[in-house]
Amino acid sequence: MAGSAAGAQVGESCSICLESVTGEAFLDQCFHRFCYHCILQWSEMVMAASLAKTGDPKRVTPLECPLCKTHYTSIIHDLVAGTKFQRHFLLAPDGSQFRLSEAHRRRLAVYAALKAGASSKTVLNSSTLADLDAGVGSPLQGTKTRTISGVVKANKWLPCWVQRELQALMQDEDVNMVTHHVVGVVQSLQKRSRGTMFRPDSGSAKEPSSKSWCNAVAEAMRSFIFEDAEMFAVELWKFLDSGIDIAFYDQHLSDCAVTAVADENQGPSTVATAENARSELLDEDVEVR
Repeated sequence: MAGSAAGAQVGESCSICLESVTGEAFLDQCFHRFCYHCILQWSEMVMAASLAKTGDPKRVTPLECPLCKTHYTSIIHDLVAGTKFQRHFLLAPDGSQFRLSEAHRRRLAVYAALKAGASSKTVLNSSTLADLDAGVGSPLQGTKTRTISGVVKANKWLPCWVQRELQALMQDEDVNMVTHHVVGVVQSLQKRSRGTMFRPDSGSAKEPSSKSWCNAVAEAMRSFIFEDAEMFAVELWKFLDSGIDIAFYDQHLSDCAVTAVADENQGPSTVATAENARSELLDEDVEVR
């Protein structure tokens, strides 16, 4: 193979399965072209063999292109008209193996469910914004963590939550720079909420407090997580609105899923009991700063 240009020719077969390429994918350095399933499976087999040999995820053998032996750490796939793409990270930038944890996978499942259940082209529709402002689904019902303008404020768990979220969405362990960016945006919006940004002009219809906030966060994140930016903004608002730490928030989401199943199988009485128990626990144990 002569180079990256030759590797990207549409008519070429996949050099792993020797059939026509399906699910087009490229390696991040040499841009040689393979079936996404083929190169992903091949990469995982190489990493598994290396890990079995060294026993240390930080000492795995560097991944090499099957054609030109150039090292790579990620696979580029799902290209859309040359403007959008997904990137599957297999190794961290330092060459160590990075694998999504169970918590990462749970968060990705949340985004997948949001995409599957979207009823309109935009996530930030009027129904979603109304629910955010009303605190629907929040364990604290959105009443204890807002500034005077009704906008959620940052808390001490923000960096940890953002880091985990970005690692899942970007499939990269090193997201420190983007995490700092998000935290700075949230803190800036909190300061601006004391002014006029989130308050309607006199005589105009009142807009949901969440609308400008979520739009601002989404725009700040679009160049990093693309079409997931709006969903990230909504999920970030929900987390901050809860006022609780990550472990308790994850437990709340798990309880909601269990309650939803109970609602389908046993009727509304089970839901009321579970919700009352959760409210009592929150009232007793949660301290919101």
